[in-house]
Amino acid sequence: MFHIAIYILVSAAFANTQFPLLDKKSPGRFLHITDLHIDPHYKEGASFDSQCHAISHTGKDNRAGKYGSPESGCDSPIALIDKTFEFVSKNLYDIDFVFWTGDNARHDGDSNLPRTLKETKEQNILAVSYFKKSFKSNVVIIPSIGNNDVHPHNLLDYKHNTAAIFPFFADIWSDYIPISQKRNFLQHGSFVKDLSHSLQAVSLNTLYFSSANKLVEHCGIESSPGRVILEWLETEVLKPAKGAKKKVFISGHIPPNAKNYQGDCLDRFITLSLKYKEVIIGQFYGHMNIDHFYFPVEKTHPLNVEPNDLMHIMAPKWINKYFKSLLKHYKSIQKEPSLPAPIFVTSSVCPAFNPGLRVYTYEKDSGHLLDYDHYYADLSENSNLKSTFYKLEYRAKSEYKLISKQITHAWKDLADRLSQLWKKKKTKALIKSFYRNFVIGVKKLFKPFNDSIGQ
Repeated sequence: MFHIAIYILVSAAFANTQFPLLDKKSPGRFLHITDLHIDPHYKEGASFDSQCHAISHTGKDNRAGKYGSPESGCDSPIALIDKTFEFVSKNLYDIDFVFWTGDNARHDGDSNLPRTLKETKEQNILAVSYFKKSFKSNVVIIPSIGNNDVHPHNLLDYKHNTAAIFPFFADIWSDYIPISQKRNFLQHGSFVKDLSHSLQAVSLNTLYFSSANKLVEHCGIESSPGRVILEWLETEVLKPAKGAKKKVFISGHIPPNAKNYQGDCLDRFITLSLKYKEVIIGQFYGHMNIDHFYFPVEKTHPLNVEPNDLMHIMAPKWINKYFKSLLKHYKSIQKEPSLPAPIFVTSSVCPAFNPGLRVYTYEKDSGHLLDYDHYYADLSENSNLKSTFYKLEYRAKSEYKLISKQITHAWKDLADRLSQLWKKKKTKALIKSFYRNFVIGVKKLFKPFNDSIGQ
């Protein structure tokens, strides 16, 4: 089980009178949704080479589907976004809170239609409108900034202790960022939010840790924005939470690993994760488009993903390479005596593979996570809308036979079983199941692994 906690520094009067969650024993639910990549220019029938923006009159292959095209490198058509929030509004309108981990704007990959700052802002405003229409006003939304939510993508400045884009997000997210946290957000793009007296959440601006952001210095520099965030995270969030016996969830766009983060930023972030492993009881990220988990320890470094290759992760060679690195990571932590809570990276709505989103269930009184349901839209089946658009892909507890009620133990046990590779028949079946979910059910990527997977 996962002990949840979600954090915000508020005035005493506000903290004592307004909590979005009531402490009670009935199970609650929260949603993790990420990487919408809304593309108003998407055209059904357009060529993949044009980022699905232009109709080609030669050839019939590589044509954009109505609701998106897995493995094409194209973004999300409005039709897919409509269907996604139709599902959300019908099934998840009354959930407790949402981790919305960024990348709402389309990628800037079409040289014939370069993305502008104005368009980037418009697509973020459009995303907010979908959330406002789909959820009740008492549902807590916890957004974070993605690397494609800034212009140019990946590049977020830091001048005079702020960034030029922060006031824009503070404005469109004014219903989501607590008043008491506005100053923090305008300084470094992160904030914390209370859900109850014991449950707290962090929205982390990961762009200041990113190795792809060439506008800022690394976290070894005391005045760097990444260092500012890490010091804020410890002194104003984690340390007070530990003293008050609270628990904290961390959410953000870019997950921490050796290729995504600057080296010093990664080392310092992992140090905090280990130091406060009794406080941080789960981390939630997007960005990668694939469904997986790992642990924030020093041995996270074998996870090799190129920060500028994310539009090409549909290539089978890349997929298998990253999958192998995950299995090596699981094997490397087998003898770790005490691990922090896992990092969960969920699938994107944008169909790099199939679109997906995740709904967690948890105990409101204790914060223990009970399970999660992973939903996906099989675009190969939904082209004619003869079936329900989003359907349950798997339920974690039953799919992976998670027995322990303690989050770290349950997922460490799964990591141990996955690291056994082909030694047992059951492990072979488990790895195939994990791989199928890893690529969100894209059938043509299913292929048997041979013994070399562990080499």
